[in-house]
Amino acid sequence: MPPIYAYFLPQFYSTPENDKYWGKGFTEWTNVKKAKPLFEGHKRPLLPIDGDYYDLSDPETVKRVLQNTVDIGLDGVAYWYYWFGEGKKTLDKVPNIHLRDLSIKQHYFFAWANAPWTLSWIGKEKEVIFNQYYNVEEIDAHIDDLLPYFQDERYIKLNSKPLYQLNNPLADGAIEYVIMLHERFKEREGIEIAWIFPSFKTTSELSVLPHYRIGFPPEDVRDKSKTFKRRKQLASINPWKKPVVTSTDEYIQLFKKHLDLNKKFKNFVPTILSGWDTTYRYQNSGSVISGTIKEHIISQTECIKEGLEIETLPFIMIKAYNEWAEGNILENYELNGEKYDLSNVIHEVLK
Repeated sequence: MPPIYAYFLPQFYSTPENDKYWGKGFTEWTNVKKAKPLFEGHKRPLLPIDGDYYDLSDPETVKRVLQNTVDIGLDGVAYWYYWFGEGKKTLDKVPNIHLRDLSIKQHYFFAWANAPWTLSWIGKEKEVIFNQYYNVEEIDAHIDDLLPYFQDERYIKLNSKPLYQLNNPLADGAIEYVIMLHERFKEREGIEIAWIFPSFKTTSELSVLPHYRIGFPPEDVRDKSKTFKRRKQLASINPWKKPVVTSTDEYIQLFKKHLDLNKKFKNFVPTILSGWDTTYRYQNSGSVISGTIKEHIISQTECIKEGLEIETLPFIMIKAYNEWAEGNILENYELNGEKYDLSNVIHEVLK
């Protein structure tokens, strides 16, 4: 089997910016703790077992959580990386701890979440916390920030090239910046970067770079569906304000179509969505995919095994390990007082 990696969200400790805009002590747990079901059959809130609302600013906690990623069968994690330019970055404590503590055995790479931070959660998209800049004058500073990680033996490389995901290639200014960053890195270090671009945002300009075309659900699976678009439009004018709900069966049919569309690309990497529920953040303006975490993982894995030559894949991604406020996790959880154990699901299904 190919290696199995999962996205890892480091937003589980307070920062000055989050304190300012969302309230003192805000973390990803804040929206999870206050969540209530919004409709009949709504499987929320998923809560950490025994109230383990961990603080990832604590090195021992980081070490414990990362050891769990190893124990459950992940071969690596992809940290969301927040580099905004003009000297601004945030949520880098966890990878810093990982880099310094050589006793942590887990492998990792970065996924650059290159988008502005706004107050979109409360409908204020134009109110900006951090803007995203692409200043070519800062490329060396950007490389300097990445280099200690890229040089770490635990940083994931394919064909000796460090993996680095660009989450939003279509952003204004991103293409020119990335090409220049790639060339400058090659000039400085004598090697290239192995880029990762979401399949529905891949561009011809960036296709000249060594890259993988990665699935990024649910956007590239569900959002092209006419049925989903119609539901979303109706939900925006629905006086009952119920979230947009997609059944597990419907999502799996769309996932199969997504694999069929992308299997012709030799550099395609599928991504399994462990769950989806954005109502923790957006309430009735959010969207939900029904079903349990284990059901999602099993059904999508079956699709991958049936639709792709799984042994030839460079790796498989899971979205995500701990994105609790989007309902996609691989950590054990409680729901309505019942405990759900996910500790063996990767070994049982993917290994």
